[in-house]
Amino acid sequence: MLTREGVKAGASGIADQVALSATSLIVGLALASRLDPGSFGVYVIAVAVMLAGSSAQVSLVTDPLLILAAPRSGREQSRYLAALLWIQVLVSLAVAAAIAISGELLGVAWGSGSQIPTALIAAAASTVPIQLQAFFRAVLFSRLRATAVLFNDLLYCVLRLAGVGLLILADRLAIDTVLLVYGAAASVAAVVGMAQCPDVLAARANQLRPTWAAHWEYGRWLLATSGAFWCSGQAPAILASALLTPVAAAVIRACQYLVTPLNVTFVGLEGVFAPRASKAMAVGGERSLGSFLRILALTSAVAVLSFALILIPLTPFLLRMLYRGRYAAYSSIVAVLLLDALLSACSRTVILGLKVRGNTRSILIGYLWAAAAGLGALLLLAPTLGILGAAIAAPVSSAILLIYTAATLFSAPARIPVSSLEVGTEP
Repeated sequence: MLTREGVKAGASGIADQVALSATSLIVGLALASRLDPGSFGVYVIAVAVMLAGSSAQVSLVTDPLLILAAPRSGREQSRYLAALLWIQVLVSLAVAAAIAISGELLGVAWGSGSQIPTALIAAAASTVPIQLQAFFRAVLFSRLRATAVLFNDLLYCVLRLAGVGLLILADRLAIDTVLLVYGAAASVAAVVGMAQCPDVLAARANQLRPTWAAHWEYGRWLLATSGAFWCSGQAPAILASALLTPVAAAVIRACQYLVTPLNVTFVGLEGVFAPRASKAMAVGGERSLGSFLRILALTSAVAVLSFALILIPLTPFLLRMLYRGRYAAYSSIVAVLLLDALLSACSRTVILGLKVRGNTRSILIGYLWAAAAGLGALLLLAPTLGILGAAIAAPVSSAILLIYTAATLFSAPARIPVSSLEVGTEP
C-alpha cells in the first residue's frame, strides 16, 4: 500500500528523472543539430562504450547496494558503505583503463582518421567522477532520501547544461570536450554527495573482503547479465555502424532522444522502488511483492501509452524543427522505439521482482536470449531494410526478454533471502 512518505519519494524520484531526462535530451539535441551525422555517430559509439564500462559498477556495486543496504542500519550500514566506497574506487579505475585501451583498439580498427581514440580517452578521464556520483546517488536512494538525490542530480544537470552552453558560445563544441564537461560536473556533484553522507567517510572500512564477497555472490550473474544487456541495447549501435555507416547510429540515437524521457525515468525510478520492493518481500512475502509489481507494471504501461499518444502526432514536426531537417524522413523509427519502450517498461518490473527474489541467474538467461534475438534480427533486417531494420531489432529483443522473464518470475523458489547476505557483524 502506498504511504504518504512513499508518494513523496516517488514524486521526488519522478522529478529527479525528469531533470535527468531533460538534460540528456537538451544536450543530445544540441549535439545532433550542431555536429555532422558522422561526428554525432562517434559520440553515440563513445557513450555506448561508457555504458559498457558502467556495467561493472552497476552489477557489482550499486545494484546490490540498493538491495543489501536497506535492511541494515546504524554503524553496521556505515561500515558496509565505507568498505563499498573503496571497492567502488578500484572498480572505477579499472573501468577507466579499459575504456582508454578500447579507444586505441577501435582507432586501429577504423583507421588513423577516426575520432574514436580521442573521444574514448576523454570518456575514460570522466569515468571515475561519473561513477562516484552514481555511487553516492545509490547510497542516498538506499537510505530512502529521494529528495537528497533530487538535489544532487539537479546540481549535476545544471553544471552539465552550463558547461555545454559555454562550449557552444566559445565555439569549442566537440565530442571530447563534451565528455570532459560531464566528468567535471560529476566531480562537483560527487563532492556534494560525500558531504551528505559524512558517516560513510568517517566509518572504518575494515570489511573489504566480506563486502566484496557478498556483492560478488549477489552480482556475479548481474555482471554477466549486464554484458548481455549491453549486447541487446548498445552493441546494435556499433554493429549498425559497421553494417551501414556511423550515420545509422546517429539516426537511431536522434530518434531515441524523443523517447529518452520514458527510458531515463524508468531507469531512475528503480532506485526509488528497489528498496521498497525488497521491504515488501521481507514484510509480506510473495503476495505482497506480487501486488507491488502488478501496480508498478500497470502504471508503467499507462505512462508509456499516454506519452505515445502525445508524441506520435508531433514526431514529423519535432524531427524537422529539432534537427534542422537532417532526420525528418525517419518518423517510423520513433514509432518502433515507442513500442520498444512499452515492452522495456514491463520487463523492468518483472526483472525487479527477480532481483528481489534473488533469481539473478534467470535475468542473465533472459538477457542472453534477448541479445541473441536482437542481434540476429539486426543482422537479418539491416541489410534489407536499412536503418528501419536496425531499429526493429530493439523491440524484438525486448519482447523476448519480457516473455522469458515473465514466464520465470514465480516458476522457481526464491534464492537465499537478502537478509541472510551479511557482510560483517558488530564487535
